[in-house]
Amino acid sequence: MEHDVEYRKLVTSGSAYDELLRMGHVVRRVDDPGKWRREIKAKARTDRIKVRTGLSARDPHVAWAYLTHLDDRRADHAAFDETVRHRKAVEEAFSRASLYGHDRCRIIRAEGRRAAGSCLTCGARLYVDWNTNPPFMEGEVFETDCGASDRGPRSWG
Repeated sequence: MEHDVEYRKLVTSGSAYDELLRMGHVVRRVDDPGKWRREIKAKARTDRIKVRTGLSARDPHVAWAYLTHLDDRRADHAAFDETVRHRKAVEEAFSRASLYGHDRCRIIRAEGRRAAGSCLTCGARLYVDWNTNPPFMEGEVFETDCGASDRGPRSWG
């Protein structure tokens, strides 16, 4: 992958608590969500920071946390527009990956205007940068068939 360095930075950078402090929020897939939430809350108490934590409604192994001062922030239309661009770029990447049978893709980490992900079935990687128009996308999910799938590239027609 041309952007292999950026992919690795996204996937391996910092602890969950560091990301919480830097971004204001964090979402992680963990083996023990209760333990993860307790650790985040303990670190926040030590730093005298208020956080809210919870679990995904769809996956009990996905836990999240955010800084509660964000509750008081006014709606920012530019940030909302950026979130829409992010979501559309990721949805397009997943749709393109499904052409090669990668129907179980997930984002490992998104930060700024970039995201790194993989196929849960075969581990093929994907990298998306929605800072460009059209969004830049690369990775094995766009080049190879899913190893667990007997389908090849599909067309919409």
